[in-house]
Amino acid sequence: MANWGTTDLAPDATELPVQVTHSGSKLLAIVLFVVAVGMAVAAVAIGIGGPGGPNPLVPARLALAAGAALMVVVLLGGNPWKHMVRWDFTPDGVSYWRRGLFGVKKWAEPMDSYDGVLAWQEMRSTGKSTYVVYIVELKHADNKRHTVQLYCSMSKEGHRTKQEHYARLLGVPALVKTADGYEARAPEDLDKSVRERVAEGSLAVTFDPMSGPPGERLSMHVDGRTLVLQVTRGSRVMIAVGAVLALSAVGLLAAGLVIGGEPRRWVLMGVGVLGGVLGLACLLPALVFRQELLISPEEVRRRTRTPWGPTAGKAVPADEIEEVLVRSSTGGSMGSTVQCVTDDMTLQFGGGLPRAAKDWVRDCIIAVVGSSPNPPAAPLP
Repeated sequence: MANWGTTDLAPDATELPVQVTHSGSKLLAIVLFVVAVGMAVAAVAIGIGGPGGPNPLVPARLALAAGAALMVVVLLGGNPWKHMVRWDFTPDGVSYWRRGLFGVKKWAEPMDSYDGVLAWQEMRSTGKSTYVVYIVELKHADNKRHTVQLYCSMSKEGHRTKQEHYARLLGVPALVKTADGYEARAPEDLDKSVRERVAEGSLAVTFDPMSGPPGERLSMHVDGRTLVLQVTRGSRVMIAVGAVLALSAVGLLAAGLVIGGEPRRWVLMGVGVLGGVLGLACLLPALVFRQELLISPEEVRRRTRTPWGPTAGKAVPADEIEEVLVRSSTGGSMGSTVQCVTDDMTLQFGGGLPRAAKDWVRDCIIAVVGSSPNPPAAPLP
């Protein structure tokens, strides 16, 4: 599938069977034929026009150039002209047929070989920039080559809606990726909020209101109807890296003062100052700033507590949250995080926390946002 633009196999289909056919671009083939002919003429001219006048090798050159030119014409123009792909979706299974320049490839799979329809996103790079591609695919249980990409776009808009559409159309579950694998959802549950699913009983509340955060990395207090969770210390990795850089900086500065010779001294002191700046950049956020999560029946807000007060942070309305999951962070830079997912955004919290603490936070969020926004004087735990 192409990286740019949008590919959508069956956007308007409402029932099976569905047949989707993609043909190679005839216009592209013609353009490539023209380019290839030009390259072929150039190749023949080079083959014939060797220096030194008459040469007995000219026929051989001509044959070689003509053969190379013919290959270029066939490969560049022939493949798009011949290319055709067809998918057939029926209640019983999926079949695939592809014709190319060098023959036909085909396979068929029963529908029960597929786990369901998965929506996911992928970071891609052009070398100069990075971008996110949003993908919906029919995931094969065992054979990745028979997984079918149903939708691909650079726009996030409609991503989850496409997942619901294809899961309904194909009669398979919708899959939600978590840190432990995949969870199956009924397609109609994808557009329901956590609050709706808790109310109807399709999502269980397992949080114990009498339990405190596990371990020593989280603290909790209640502010009115809001639970405030705070990470008690920064990342040990950042503290360790900052401490090593800071100590190295002190050593380099001391060496610069002791070692004679002006160029060497200034190089050592310059590197020492740079290391000290980087060390402080790692240490200060880890030692001074604290990440907080505010959970109420109205919203979930992530913010940072600083010495001069809390930041405004980022918030999602509680009644729009459709998933609360522990899974790999967007981009993978923070390991797994607790994620509150809506149609428009994903709020992440807790990168670096132990897994038990992340699970506790997840259950806590579900319990609070799954409750009524206007309970009859029901206090938070």
